[in-house]
Amino acid sequence: QNGPLYRAEIVTTTDGVTLLLDVHHLIFDGTSVDIFFRQLCNQLDGQIIEPEMLPYLQYAQEQKVVDNIEAKAFFDQRMARFEGATEIPTDHNNPKTGQACCHIQPLDWQRIEPFCREQGITPCHLLLAATIYTASRYSNNRQVSLCTISSGRADLRTADTTGMFVNTLPVCEEIGEGSVADFLHEVSDHFEQSLRHEQYPFATIASDYDFHPQLSFVYQVGLFSRYEVRGEQLTFQKIDSHMPKFKMQVMVFEDGAHLNYDDACYDLLTIQGFGSSLAAVVDHFIE
Repeated sequence: QNGPLYRAEIVTTTDGVTLLLDVHHLIFDGTSVDIFFRQLCNQLDGQIIEPEMLPYLQYAQEQKVVDNIEAKAFFDQRMARFEGATEIPTDHNNPKTGQACCHIQPLDWQRIEPFCREQGITPCHLLLAATIYTASRYSNNRQVSLCTISSGRADLRTADTTGMFVNTLPVCEEIGEGSVADFLHEVSDHFEQSLRHEQYPFATIASDYDFHPQLSFVYQVGLFSRYEVRGEQLTFQKIDSHMPKFKMQVMVFEDGAHLNYDDACYDLLTIQGFGSSLAAVVDHFIE
């Protein structure tokens, strides 16, 4: 209700020149950050920045007339058999929100990538499936319900548009008796089906099914580019909030799985154990 929605400041120190940028999530998503810095570097290199093919305001107006009947039927069918959101048992019964902490679990990309090519799935699908399986073991429940996100940019006209396009999607899977390959392809197929209905409001799903995710999975590999001005690479650093978004969140980057957690709920030892289990599940799937 009150601005500003963004702030920027240039700071010069003995170490160099730094651009500090603070943008509200209402108008910026991760892809927007990459677009902004790519275009800023291009501008500084004297290149022309083309206008957006689909301005965000026009996109938002188009979304108001989208027919969601088919999407509602799809999510009704996916959510009907699942009872509530999966929660990893906590170490502390603390009603207050603590600080956001992070443990990074390394991943063996040299094994993950060729395996995914052989299976006809993406590394995102593999790691989502591994997160689901690990959560099932920790919660002692074959049914797992968590959430993930999509870029929301299926419309190619949004490729260079800055705005908040990200959509939250429910992920509901049941660990069956089939093979690893069967499970991986089920997760992959269900995820792709969800993407085809990504514009359906998550707030409606949360309300209709009283669904409040405690565990989130986010795949961010390849989100940010290499930024250069006149051939010199710029250093980019993202400063995260100390307020946890979920009790536990698995965010996958190039350097591994970032296990973000609320320290009012979990001890580091528990999170490290979850990370080790996740990596072991990935290894088991590949073997």
